[in-house]
Amino acid sequence: MLNINNSIQGLRNATNDFNKSADRISKTGLTNNTQDDNLIQDVEDRITLTNNDETVDVATEFIKMELIDVCYKANARVIKTSDDMIGTVIDLKA
Repeated sequence: MLNINNSIQGLRNATNDFNKSADRISKTGLTNNTQDDNLIQDVEDRITLTNNDETVDVATEFIKMELIDVCYKANARVIKTSDDMIGTVIDLKA
């Protein structure tokens, strides 16, 4: 049972971390107001956005989100495996 409880907490943590990264990305704006011609160059030069005076590296946030996805899937797999094991024990007892 301990594995299931730890995995459920892991799912909660992964969900919270994912939501935090998504929130940081969603609240960003370009660092300066440039003309449309310079806008593309500015974004290509540095994909860094500001979020209420905080610098947000979008690439880093997306990488974090991918890692969080892997953690979420791993925790879900532990729960599935624990469930399968409990099912096997019940089948053996019956």
